[in-house]
Amino acid sequence: MNRRNFLHSCLQAGLGAGAAAAMGRLNLMQAAMAASSGVGDYKALVCVFLAGGNDGFNMVVPTDSYFSTYAATRASLANEQASLLALSAAAPPAGEGEAYGLHAGMEGLQSLFNSGNAAVLANVGTLVVPTSQVAYRNGSVPLPPHLFSHNDQQALWQSPSASAVSQQGWLGRVMELVAAQNTQSLLPSAICLSDQSLLLTGSTQLPYGLSPYGAVLMNAIDGVGAQPSLELARAVVFNSNTHAVAPHVFERTYNDVHIRAQQFAQAHINATAGIASPPEFAGLTSFLSAQLGMVAKTIEARAAIGAGRQAFFVLLGGFDTHDAQLATQPGLLADLSSSLKAFHDATVRMQVADQVTAFTISDFGRTLSSNGDGSDHGWGSHHLVVGGSVIGQRYYGTMPSLASEAGNPDDAGRGRIIPTTSVDSYAATLARWYGLSESDIDLVLPNLAEFNRDLGFMA
Repeated sequence: MNRRNFLHSCLQAGLGAGAAAAMGRLNLMQAAMAASSGVGDYKALVCVFLAGGNDGFNMVVPTDSYFSTYAATRASLANEQASLLALSAAAPPAGEGEAYGLHAGMEGLQSLFNSGNAAVLANVGTLVVPTSQVAYRNGSVPLPPHLFSHNDQQALWQSPSASAVSQQGWLGRVMELVAAQNTQSLLPSAICLSDQSLLLTGSTQLPYGLSPYGAVLMNAIDGVGAQPSLELARAVVFNSNTHAVAPHVFERTYNDVHIRAQQFAQAHINATAGIASPPEFAGLTSFLSAQLGMVAKTIEARAAIGAGRQAFFVLLGGFDTHDAQLATQPGLLADLSSSLKAFHDATVRMQVADQVTAFTISDFGRTLSSNGDGSDHGWGSHHLVVGGSVIGQRYYGTMPSLASEAGNPDDAGRGRIIPTTSVDSYAATLARWYGLSESDIDLVLPNLAEFNRDLGFMA
């Protein structure tokens, strides 16, 4: 993301009402008080968005005799069986196959799974009600609108219900219900490190936009350009204007946005000033590792910030593999694996591994069938959850059939697999661990009554 987009995100953060405005006015003395008292009941959720639609059926692959079914259906897309990284699960999964492995290059996530710090969520997707192949083909159940569309499915994964795209995200609504645990926070509790922020958007405030390389001050007045003295002179004029009493509501709102954006940026700079880059990320140079490194650094500053609950959104793009999938996906999955491993190791060093949970989401899965050089837009897919509170070394949900379309009861057509676990169940399980009551979970996820309330993957 470029500087302009980050600035836009920072300005968005300033639009939040009530608590956000109060947080922006807290001073550095309050930060020191928060640091001295500590934040005891701290928890953080970290969403890793795999943009484009990750092919989860090539990320988690059968290693037993069921591999032959997988290989026959996937044809030119199939992994080599010998290249798969074995997952030593505590129990075989429900559904098809008894043993699975990860794509080559995912050694970091393999070690996290095998040590009990990661789990696989099988065949997750957007659903309005549980849907069978017969019901889908007969049109006898409501379906998420605009299935297989990138923009719509990205938004529905992040919305409180798959019935319609919302202006709020389910995690943003969760954050508002735990706002009482962030009353001393110098920053909004929802922090976005990419230009997509629906998941963290609530009814009263937007997430704070943070760069993977730190807080973003305003260009041309931050004193770090080619003419710092001129920029600082501009800053004096700008600050004088924005702090002046404005006669019109639009002017006052404009000024408040800029003031809060500057306050949030300076608060993050001050809180992280004495914190070194996480050593676990040494040697990693990807954009995802930079994002997660900054998340780790921000978590380390949680006491100085005064945060009791935080949520982060990071993004790894490139998963729309209509072609060159065998050349593209391995690097992306290796990046995901090494970055998540470094992040988890950082939480272990900081002694907050049990208080931080990372999880993946994506637009959708991809077709089992090959288009010759890649896969097309699908529906259900596998996902990963990582953290010290994850009941790991297990599969949750039901592994679908990987047979070809004609003999596959899970196939909606053209190799698109119907999800058997809803996003609602996934979100509810995370929200419960985060501290929400059952009644609050129902407020966040109004369609949850149709699905399993707790998938059981969080301690």
